[in-house]
Amino acid sequence: MKIHTSMESLCEIKNAVVTTGSFDGVHHGHSYIIGLMNKLAKQINGESVLITFHPHPRKVLNPESKEQLILSQREKMKALEATGLDHVVVITFTIEFAKMSPMDFIRKYIVERIHAKKVIIGYDHAFGANREGNFEYLYELGKYYGFEVIEIEAQDVKHVSVSSTKIRRALMDGDILRANDYLGHSYIVEGKVIHGSRLGRKIGFRTANVKIEEDVKLLPYTGVYIVKVNIENKNYKGIVHISRTENIASGKESNRILKVHILDFNDDIYDQYICLSFIGRLRDVKEFRNVNSLINQLKADRNSVAQLKLTDEKRWNISA
Repeated sequence: MKIHTSMESLCEIKNAVVTTGSFDGVHHGHSYIIGLMNKLAKQINGESVLITFHPHPRKVLNPESKEQLILSQREKMKALEATGLDHVVVITFTIEFAKMSPMDFIRKYIVERIHAKKVIIGYDHAFGANREGNFEYLYELGKYYGFEVIEIEAQDVKHVSVSSTKIRRALMDGDILRANDYLGHSYIVEGKVIHGSRLGRKIGFRTANVKIEEDVKLLPYTGVYIVKVNIENKNYKGIVHISRTENIASGKESNRILKVHILDFNDDIYDQYICLSFIGRLRDVKEFRNVNSLINQLKADRNSVAQLKLTDEKRWNISA
């Protein structure tokens, strides 16, 4: 997959099959659209192209919004690469760009720059200033400029229409099973391992402290979770503790601290990026009377996860 950070850097694309959108989560519905793009592109000896945006349009248009995103930009590019896309064009979203009319967007990008043969959109997709562009508008432009427009119906998982909003709600509820069903893959968190207080090491449970680089990245609800940890393309079982901290200066909630205990692993991985795939929820966060009570609970957690097999992760939901 080739990543282009501007239209100017885009190479000549043959028989382009195009879609556009934020694609937060790269969920089941997104994967269906991309799969169809790849199939149609192959049929016409062409290439699949996704036009997406960074920062997320909602964050630019409504800076005060507290809505967080399922995937960071780094995570999204990795998830898109796994779909088999040929090209991703990342447009810097600004207030000025948001004022572009649907006509100008289609003419300048879809027609003049990419020379699209087919354009695929989701059933509720809107684009351009004030989201005035829709399927009917695009269909008429397609007839004028000579590209085919295909609309995709809502994708259902267990009879529930999939959307990024519903995935966010599942994560905020701590319902990893439901979020993963909607996503069509495990929810992931990727970050750099940084130095911490080393308290875990002192009590016999060494943890890696994973720094979340983007403030807009959504983490699941407070709790203890079972994860698959990928370090340099090798997988390990892990236990993640997510809790909230307070900003001492403002008194407001500032972030969530993510700590992961990696089973059967003792290497030094400071400053390395690791990827955590969330498989199930183990338990709620608890208050402990003393250190011994904490150690006993951590031992029980580790014993439970140690029995699980990396080759059978769909059964890792022992307490979810």
